Amino acid sequence: MKNLSLILLINTTTMPKTQESQNYQLLNFNIPRRLKTSLDAVVDYKRCSRTSIINSLLDEYVRKELSHIKEDGHLTTLIDTAIQKMNKPQSPPPPMVEKKSRSHEWESSYV
Repeated sequence: MKNLSLILLINTTTMPKTQESQNYQLLNFNIPRRLKTSLDAVVDYKRCSRTSIINSLLDEYVRKELSHIKEDGHLTTLIDTAIQKMNKPQSPPPPMVEKKSRSHEWESSYV
């Protein structure tokens, strides 16, 4: 037994307790139990990890949303440009030339 405990002690001291990575970060969140149960069933059927499924779904979602944001930004730019054109001070129209009536027909209509 002494040898076994010594081996275990050596293994635990030489192995790092946490694996640090610059490309990954632990993310914890709450999930409804029924959803976790369903996810576990899919994981068992597909023989893959929960992490891989969640990562692929999040990746797809983020790509789609960033695309929408980019489109919205383009649309917002078009709208802003149209508004600026509308709000741009316009030169005043040329003054209207006053037309004088040569006949007084309107006066005779009141007689």
